[in-house]
Amino acid sequence: MKSWLRITLALIAGVFASGLVIAGVEMLAHTVVEGTGLFVAASIGLGVGAIVGGTASSFIAKNRNLVWVVGGALGALSLINVFSFEHPVWFVPVAFLLLGLGCFVAFSLSKKWSTQA
Repeated sequence: MKSWLRITLALIAGVFASGLVIAGVEMLAHTVVEGTGLFVAASIGLGVGAIVGGTASSFIAKNRNLVWVVGGALGALSLINVFSFEHPVWFVPVAFLLLGLGCFVAFSLSKKWSTQA
């Protein structure tokens, strides 16, 4: 398979996997908690989604730098969400901190199978 095609498919798979994890965490949170707890769960979901999606993309493409591209896509999509409706003031810094931490964890995990960087 050509490398550009592998990278493209890996990025799509990584963002899709992240979205599934984030949606799953948020759906579970809606059944268990309410109010501020939902925003806490959304922040945690973003971090866990970054780990899963970033790891998946780097595994598929054998390129650990894709973790940061998936993280950037999640960050851009999260900004759209933040501007869509009102969030607590603390949500944005916490969510993006956990997103960055999740990307760092995925980057560290992907060292085992990456052939680049």
